[in-house]
Amino acid sequence: MDLSIRNRNAAISRWKKIHSKVRLSEGFTKEKVAINSYLCGDGNISIRKKGFHHDIRFFLDDIDLAKRVVNLFEKEFNVSPVIRRMKSKIGGGKGFFKVEICNKPVCEHLLKLGNYGCMNWEIPKGLSSEFKKEWIKCFFDCEAHVNIGKRQIQVKSVNGNGLACLKNMLEGWGIFPKLYGPYKQYSENHNSYYFLIVLGKENILGYSNNIGFYHPKKIKSLLELTRPLN
Repeated sequence: MDLSIRNRNAAISRWKKIHSKVRLSEGFTKEKVAINSYLCGDGNISIRKKGFHHDIRFFLDDIDLAKRVVNLFEKEFNVSPVIRRMKSKIGGGKGFFKVEICNKPVCEHLLKLGNYGCMNWEIPKGLSSEFKKEWIKCFFDCEAHVNIGKRQIQVKSVNGNGLACLKNMLEGWGIFPKLYGPYKQYSENHNSYYFLIVLGKENILGYSNNIGFYHPKKIKSLLELTRPLN
């Protein structure tokens, strides 16, 4: 048998063993909602080389958050992504952690839940109130900035429609953020962006009491922001 064919068959056999352990379930769970949200915020899915490679990646700025994503995959899909500390600099020069896994069944399952691109990410329809809260919390883990100086929580995105949906959802808990934009980028090659901003005592306390963060540093920042308000 040709060596390339033998290697291909061996690879297929190996992947079948890996995929046989994958656990897939219909509908949403808290873990699946969180994974969907983290993908929309700081992740991507790609299918490469004519469909042979199905990659799921997250680019996170905190090791505890990276470990949380791994734990979510283990609980929901019975698979374990790997964490790699990246030397290149993003987010103010602090580096980041890449969480990644190549798994076709999980990739195809997640793609059925909606879009994940920065321009067209979307909040899944039909979520319960609890799951909506979980989705927002995880998305803010990725995209929110707690600005102590301006006393506000800011979310920046090129997806204006997505932020408008977030705004409507937050209003369901009596949190009334402001949506600003579009603003043009300095370069014509980049898309315009929008800001969703939570400001004012009642709104900030409402966010803190009803939503919050999992991100360790943002938890501390939110406590600092709300301490004078209580």
